[in-house]
Amino acid sequence: MIAPEAVSAITSGADREAFTASGRDFMPGFSYRNQWWISHDEDGSYYAMGVHGQVIHVNPATATVVVRLSSHPQASSAVTMPLTLPAMTALADYLR
Repeated sequence: MIAPEAVSAITSGADREAFTASGRDFMPGFSYRNQWWISHDEDGSYYAMGVHGQVIHVNPATATVVVRLSSHPQASSAVTMPLTLPAMTALADYLR
């Protein structure tokens, strides 16, 4: 089991203005903390991301964890996240 304090420390996120200034326009409203990308959406969802499209999506509101293994030809998440974010929102909406 993961200590609730550890999860809380991660999901509280960080400075959203600093994140916006980093130039990751494809992840609006997000922040980054302890290797996790925090969406700050109404579901409290957050992501772990690797290169070439790999991602772990956690949505506490729908009790969902999605793991995507990938070998996308481009390493940057700037290519895959604009498709991933709406897909995860649609999945959450479907599960409600």
